[in-house]
Amino acid sequence: MNWGNCVEVQRSPGKVSGAWVFQGTRVPVRSLFEDLEDGATVEQLLDWFPGVSRNQVESVLEFAAASLDIEPGRMKILCDQGTPGPLRTHLSNHTVGNAHAIPPSI
Repeated sequence: MNWGNCVEVQRSPGKVSGAWVFQGTRVPVRSLFEDLEDGATVEQLLDWFPGVSRNQVESVLEFAAASLDIEPGRMKILCDQGTPGPLRTHLSNHTVGNAHAIPPSI
């Protein structure tokens, strides 16, 4: 992904080994995706990384969603209550479900 077109991130060779970080912080963008994958919510991430704003997180998620090169309607996505509304908007061409709507397995 070409993060160079996302205004909420920056990269500098002398900062966090040149990793893409949230603008004005030392928090790697990679951390957002790793923590979300591990089950964290956006609220938790904002608590853990106070230098990162909700706007930055939403912008990065929107950028990532818009960068997906997937044929509309071909992806099934499961969201939780922490999924930002703007991200859901970008996913409108896909099948999007809510985690709380899935019945527990027997």
